[in-house]
Amino acid sequence: MRLQLITLVALSALAMESCMGERIVVLYPVGSKSHFYAVMPLLEELAERGHNVTVFSPFKGITKTIKGATEIFLASIAQKVDTIDIDWFGMQKQGSKQFFTMMRIMTDLSVLACEGTVTNPEFQNVIKNRDVDLFIVDAFGHEFIYPIIHNIGIPFVIHGSSSPLQTTLDAMGAPKEYASVPAMPLDFDNHMNFFQRLVNVVSGEALKFMRDIFIIAKLDAIVQREFPGVKTIQEVEGEVSLYISNAHPITNWPRSLPPTVVTIGAIHARPAKQLPPKFKVFADEAKDGFIVFTLGSFVSVSSMPQDLVDTFMRVFSKLPQRVIWKWEAGIPDSIPPNIMMVDWLPQQDLLGHPNARVFITHGGMLGTQESIYHGVPLLGLPFGNDQRANVARAVRDGWGLKLDWDKVNDHVLDGAIRHLINDPSVKANVTKWSQLMHDEIMPGKEVAAYWIEYVIRHGGTKHLQLASKNMPFYQRHLIDVAFFLGVIASLFLLIVFMLTRTLLQCYRKRTSEKLKKT
Repeated sequence: MRLQLITLVALSALAMESCMGERIVVLYPVGSKSHFYAVMPLLEELAERGHNVTVFSPFKGITKTIKGATEIFLASIAQKVDTIDIDWFGMQKQGSKQFFTMMRIMTDLSVLACEGTVTNPEFQNVIKNRDVDLFIVDAFGHEFIYPIIHNIGIPFVIHGSSSPLQTTLDAMGAPKEYASVPAMPLDFDNHMNFFQRLVNVVSGEALKFMRDIFIIAKLDAIVQREFPGVKTIQEVEGEVSLYISNAHPITNWPRSLPPTVVTIGAIHARPAKQLPPKFKVFADEAKDGFIVFTLGSFVSVSSMPQDLVDTFMRVFSKLPQRVIWKWEAGIPDSIPPNIMMVDWLPQQDLLGHPNARVFITHGGMLGTQESIYHGVPLLGLPFGNDQRANVARAVRDGWGLKLDWDKVNDHVLDGAIRHLINDPSVKANVTKWSQLMHDEIMPGKEVAAYWIEYVIRHGGTKHLQLASKNMPFYQRHLIDVAFFLGVIASLFLLIVFMLTRTLLQCYRKRTSEKLKKT
């Protein structure tokens, strides 16, 4: 009888916890796995707090670490994404044309995500039944979801795996700060000269214009077809209840942000765990240390042109350090003994190993944050997106170097690696910035979870949103006030000028009369 009573109490507690949990739908229809890895710790925290998490994703089985999560696999999107072949290495030879190639790829991915999501039966049922308390949406390329959610009156939060998108910040009323915050594709730092500021303004506004014309217009048309009568994306983009950004003051340029933008950077970064046996032996026995070489989850290292492969192989073979090289294709027959080529590697556990010396990567936000979190110098070879900006910050702060793919040769690559390993200032800088990253008031995932529950409790954040988001350009930037003050100042100067001229004329007239009398 006593055992039955205890069981009943336990079951009642579980049932109460289930009833108290809010229904959270997470929408990540398209994008690289890194976007999902950036938000995963937050979703795990929400699930641990008893919330019911449902995830829409094209990556099957990706929710396995989220307690009790419901996974909706977007099979049609996953199938089409697999057919998209992006030649990242070829794009590096396009020069200025790369911008238009990236815009075309982004358009294709956004349209694919939109078509696959709005026609998905499970998504349509969620919208129709409104059996959800909050939506979490990937901020990059998923703006089409905003009008649909806004139309049913459910608060929604967006999450960005990189620095906040300027287009969304602008819609939320935030200042653009072109003078001190470089646009995402640029590798400037936050102290720009006149020419760099000019390029920054033109690039930022061109990105917004191209996005509105080539992406947003197409997404609006698809949404209106499936959900007639909803508002446009630009009408509701500023109504986001919360923008959770993976930005961190150590890896992103400081800037002014509205109260509804919360930076939680590097919540995915964690202390190193025990390495799997083959990695542990290789790393432990590396007396001169080892190098980790990977290009993340979106770019395959094995797609690298053969001449570049040969260059890396030659340089690595001459180093005293060992190299762990992520290589997704078949392993070459003969490789130098100090190189281990694997199709998967435990990135954070390797970076956290005491023998890790250099991290060679493309400069994605997650890898950059993991590099500084574990105190490992970074050699960045960026392709595009935010990667150049991420690497630029590491270079400016003295714990990283940047190489352009079209300039990689034996001499340059060898010199960069040896500098990062042997220059004592690099080690001092990476240690300093790593300590700063670790110094936080509370874990970022807990900050994000608090704010998400805040949005649910209060049904949104209208009381925190900036009034400037609804102001026309001339009011937000005080152009009318500046014009008015300019007119007043001009009138004042005109009056002073006229009075001065009149006084001078009077003086000359009296002087002239006195001279005549004498």
